[in-house]
Amino acid sequence: MSIILEAVERTGTRAIIAGGWSGLRGEQDSNIAPHEWLFQHVAAVVHHGGAGTTACGLRNGKPTTIIPFFGDQPFWGNMVATAGAGPEPIPFHDLTAAKLADAITYCLTPHATIVAQSIADSMGQESGVSAAVDSFHAHLPQQRMTCDLLKGETAVWKVKRGTKATKLSATAALVLKREGLLLEKHLIPYQSKPFVIHTKRWEHLTAISSTSLSTISGMAEASTGVLIEPYKEYKRLRSNRSHETSALGSSTSSTTCGCSSVTESVTPAAAASSPSITPSSEHSEPEYAKRMALASATSFGKFLGRTSRGAFVDLPLATVEGLHAVPGLYGEEVRIYDPVLDWRTGTLVGCSTFAHGIYEGFTDIFVYTWQGKKSQGALGVAKGLSKGLISFTSKLGAATIGLVAYPNQGIYRSLQVTMRKDLMKQIAEARWADSEWVSRRSMQADVTLICSLYKEFLVTREKTHGRRY
Repeated sequence: MSIILEAVERTGTRAIIAGGWSGLRGEQDSNIAPHEWLFQHVAAVVHHGGAGTTACGLRNGKPTTIIPFFGDQPFWGNMVATAGAGPEPIPFHDLTAAKLADAITYCLTPHATIVAQSIADSMGQESGVSAAVDSFHAHLPQQRMTCDLLKGETAVWKVKRGTKATKLSATAALVLKREGLLLEKHLIPYQSKPFVIHTKRWEHLTAISSTSLSTISGMAEASTGVLIEPYKEYKRLRSNRSHETSALGSSTSSTTCGCSSVTESVTPAAAASSPSITPSSEHSEPEYAKRMALASATSFGKFLGRTSRGAFVDLPLATVEGLHAVPGLYGEEVRIYDPVLDWRTGTLVGCSTFAHGIYEGFTDIFVYTWQGKKSQGALGVAKGLSKGLISFTSKLGAATIGLVAYPNQGIYRSLQVTMRKDLMKQIAEARWADSEWVSRRSMQADVTLICSLYKEFLVTREKTHGRRY
């Protein structure tokens, strides 16, 4: 506060000081002046340089001094200074009364006022909302997102034969299905940009250690379940039995109090055969043993699955990815491969990794040595040879292990897809329901146009691949 007051006194100006959340304290007042109103009635503004506050000041044509202390504030300070609408930003830890006074003096010059007003005029002629929307759309992969038949609609289905697929919107797919030109089994839910969660590796040591720790913890959790899960199942069955017994006792007591003459006439044999008081077969001793054994077997199966996944998929894959990332430690570009989605892509990535790894591993020794000699002479030869040997070891190791690791990962992904068929079916059903909803609320679709476009697609596909749908 003392710096601000001294700077104001030096410049001979009046100042309105807003504390905000910066820790400044002053007299309490019930009147609150928003920036949008306040900046219309001042000669210049001084603040930390947030994007919103900076825009508000310039929108009102006010020269701006920015005192940045974190985030994007230095950026906005430099932009304002480059434009001439304010002085160079003053970092918070370098702020003094003299520097602040000089900055305020600059903001009060005619040049700063003219520049700030020209920026305000430019901002007044543009639509921020439209610019933001246009920028958002410009960065979208619109070619991959739109329907191939109806260009103005979003693709949600795809029809695939051979290597290419045709993208269809909800309306187009529904029309083709209703007209009998397309069967539901030919349609696959379309994703314009599927997300693949991938663990980033820096090198092989941390990759192997972290994966080993994850595998061991998973195995330990599953192995303890072999003993704990049967006990949990036993407690659950006992709890259910006690609840049923309490409910049965309450029901019998109520019946006895209300109808004593009827209760006395019931024979023990009849009572034993009554469904309402016969113990549930779920709580018999053999059933207890069966349920507990099933819980234990389930946990043991999880243990075997976690062990197998760690040994055949996770650890080899972590080793390959770690070795593959080693050249990045000394500034080389690391090749990025396509994600593994099934056994086919796993095999392709494995073969690609092997081919590139073998070729680059052997050639890097000579390439790095030659480059080092060319740039640094004998010292460069030593450095290049060392780098080449590291590259040879890491890439050759990644190529060899990757020939097994990536296909194994692909097989694992394929098994996951097989086990999730019910889920995928539910997703497809929900998407068809959505297509029906969209069709009911959209304008009348041009059935003839959609069918003709699709028939053209069929003819083209038949000529190319010799197949029919």
